Amino acid sequence: TIASLFKAPDRPTFELMQKFYEELLNNEKNTTISEALRTAQIELLKKYPKVPSNWAPFVLIGNWR
Repeated sequence: TIASLFKAPDRPTFELMQKFYEELLNNEKNTTISEALRTAQIELLKKYPKVPSNWAPFVLIGNWR
């Protein structure tokens, strides 16, 4: 489960989830769930460096392998 610790804007959340699933479903990389989320957050950090509410509130809960 991916959860948000506080309210996050819709558009950046969509972008984060889109990148997350692209990374997760890329069979060539064999990416773990935690790596996919980290990669997606880094991409949004680069795009929105001064707005942490766009990328920072997301955490994994449960089995993250």
